[in-house]
Amino acid sequence: MNAKLYTVPMTGTVQQCESYKCTETAFRTIKVKTYYAITISYETDSAQQRKIEKTDLTRSYQEGEEVSLMCNPDTGEAVMKGETVQDSNAYIFFGSIALVMIAVGVLCVKHGRKEM
Repeated sequence: MNAKLYTVPMTGTVQQCESYKCTETAFRTIKVKTYYAITISYETDSAQQRKIEKTDLTRSYQEGEEVSLMCNPDTGEAVMKGETVQDSNAYIFFGSIALVMIAVGVLCVKHGRKEM
């Protein structure tokens, strides 16, 4: 399995931005949310022009707006910078918090059984 490493920062330009609405039902309420689909063009290190399309975005973009991308130098593929993992320490931090919460839960259950 080849891991896709997006390590090269670059910028792309929004070529098109379209909005669409989705209805979501939660309990007894119906919410209409607006999402955006954009087309971004960028140039790879080998001077190839490429495009990517992103959907389900929650904010609007203007045509011609520059966006931050991260590119895989081997394939030339790019993703928006927000889609890449920037800090693996965050996973370690949240994982250790989850383990502490599980340990506290186990201790509470054991303590509760002793008092019964």
